[in-house]
Amino acid sequence: MGNNNLIAEFDKTLDSFFQFKNLIIDLTETPSGGNSTVARAIMGRFTNQILPFQVHEFDEKDFETKRHWEEYVTPRKTTYNGKVYILVGHWTGSMGEGMAIGFDGMKKAKIIGTKMAGLLGAISNFQMTETKIGFQFPTERLYHINGTPRENYVPEILTKNIEETLQKAREIK
Repeated sequence: MGNNNLIAEFDKTLDSFFQFKNLIIDLTETPSGGNSTVARAIMGRFTNQILPFQVHEFDEKDFETKRHWEEYVTPRKTTYNGKVYILVGHWTGSMGEGMAIGFDGMKKAKIIGTKMAGLLGAISNFQMTETKIGFQFPTERLYHINGTPRENYVPEILTKNIEETLQKAREIK
């Protein structure tokens, strides 16, 4: 999800699926990283209008203020108009979580699966001065556009485990 080359590969693959009425996007094994450029590009293939997909909140502690803004998806290329199902699980983290809440908030997909990883927002990278050891921690809270903190989001079709998630996907007609 952090490799911008995924955008062209996704476009090519999606273009070959336009004859199908249902599409499943499996985000069950997306535990690390990513960027919103890739997510916006993917989600942009499923809308023909500009739509918000997540809300950001950042504390500016030195000034006792907060930055709060919505991030938007813009349409790209030909829109896929079939039904979309997003599979999520305990290993859906970071931008995988962002895409799941984004598709849900845009009302462009049904989300199927267990509760996701529940990561506490966007992270920032830091490095210790003397040892050069890197570390990261959340510095920005992220929300579904309905105000739910991303880490508290529950899929519309909630399952108990990956096996049940896959079974629900197999039942899609």
